[in-house]
Amino acid sequence: MNSHYLLAASGVARGSTVRDLQAFNNITTSAQASTPQPYFDANIDNYVANLRAKSTQDLIKESLEQSDREFNQFLEDNIQINYDEQRQRIYEHFGLAKPREQSGDASVGPASRGAFGRSARKTNGAASQSAVSFDASKLSKSVLGGSVNRGSMRASLFQDVAEQTTAGEIQSAPEDPYLRSKQEKYASKVKELNTHRLQEIVYPLVGEFARVELEAGGGDTPEHIIEAYKALKHITKENTDVRERQYAKSYLEDNPAKSVPLRKQILDGSREYLEESFLQAVDKMVSANPHEANLGGVPSKVNKIRAYLRIRAGRKDLGTENVELQMLGDDYCWALIFYLLRSGLIQDAAQYVSDNERAIKSMDRHFTQYMAAFARDPERRLPRDMQSRINAEYQQRLRLAPENSIDPYRMACYKIVGRCDLSRKVLEGINTTLEDWIWLTTSLAREVNRADEAAGEYFGLEDARSTIEEIGQRHFSGASDHNGTGYATFFFMQILVGMFEKAVAWLYPHNYVAAVHFAIALDFYGLLRVADFYTSEEKLRML
Repeated sequence: MNSHYLLAASGVARGSTVRDLQAFNNITTSAQASTPQPYFDANIDNYVANLRAKSTQDLIKESLEQSDREFNQFLEDNIQINYDEQRQRIYEHFGLAKPREQSGDASVGPASRGAFGRSARKTNGAASQSAVSFDASKLSKSVLGGSVNRGSMRASLFQDVAEQTTAGEIQSAPEDPYLRSKQEKYASKVKELNTHRLQEIVYPLVGEFARVELEAGGGDTPEHIIEAYKALKHITKENTDVRERQYAKSYLEDNPAKSVPLRKQILDGSREYLEESFLQAVDKMVSANPHEANLGGVPSKVNKIRAYLRIRAGRKDLGTENVELQMLGDDYCWALIFYLLRSGLIQDAAQYVSDNERAIKSMDRHFTQYMAAFARDPERRLPRDMQSRINAEYQQRLRLAPENSIDPYRMACYKIVGRCDLSRKVLEGINTTLEDWIWLTTSLAREVNRADEAAGEYFGLEDARSTIEEIGQRHFSGASDHNGTGYATFFFMQILVGMFEKAVAWLYPHNYVAAVHFAIALDFYGLLRVADFYTSEEKLRML
């Protein structure tokens, strides 16, 4: 009886302990009863042989049981087999099931374990750094330096990309047959490129990539992505037998004086693309509105601009309210000259001014001289005396003329021909588009020796890039630019001024497929600075 009290005082439940001991005795007794008694053979040799075979079998069985116990212990220590849990996590990872809401401490329970239940026992709550994991953060790294996350969302590993984006605001879209089809088309173009390279045949890579985006159809490719490819085609002059890595030496040149031709080519190519694109838009509008355009029997480029102006005038879209446009016969003369310049038809504009010299001189005594000198010079620069005079006249009219008393297109023509008031790159009183504004910026920019320009008159490619950079910080640095296709607008602007590295870095979190292939095209022609793979921590070098 005293032993019962002693056990109870020690916390041992006597009744349950007795039942457990009895159950154990029953198991032992039944096991002994079921164990076959060793067979005794009167033949000593047979008995020894059987005993040896029995001992060998027991040894093998014991070894297998020990291995099984060690394996089970390993599983217990390292892997938590929970198939339902892991199946759910895999479904969530590939977007086949909705993610479950996490509550409480994220480091507690199955969620704290690595994929397929990697135990945290030996690392005090933290999974091993070398553990293979299905966790999205572990699978995010790729040889291209990006992440492979759900759908087409790619969180970049580039630090410069991370600085431009905010967590949780990267545009995502589910993987679909359209995207896979486009990737396959891109891959086929790259295969064709490599075939041409082996055969040393020129391959129009940018044009072919543009065709992939253009022919994809039915997708959500922003228009400015396609336009950026077209602009890059003009910048690289791809249709003029351009070779692989042709611009690498000039683009990587540290001496600014030696890279002037390439910087000038970037400006000229962008401006030519914007002018060609505008002329195509004019043709499209005139064709879609034949009655309003009233083109007539001679569809020359000048007459198409006239027809375009008729449509715009009929819609009261040529300028802001209370602005009176000067007429010359049936023409809005200053608007006609401006849109001829906007279309890149400089010789046509000079010819129109020359044909109507007397009438235009009655409106503006010196403009015919300015226009003729502007059209003659291949660099589109006026002589020093004319430059000073046109700037003085522009500033005088800007200060002294009553509001709305001067045709805004007249002032716009002065600004373009004379590069007047470079601090203000806007066209007052004219309804303009984003493309119009970028065209004005590239038209005012000149890549010349600074010593040849007067103080305050220099505006080059670097200044244009600074202007685009300011626009990006002001309008594309918030969360709103991540929605829809607005990100492509800023990318397009960066391509036009040769900010190639920053353009690719900007595009990558939003449209990784386009970003990768733009980088391929740029690097193919030597227009992309890429840092050393082993020392750069997967960063593009922004220079």
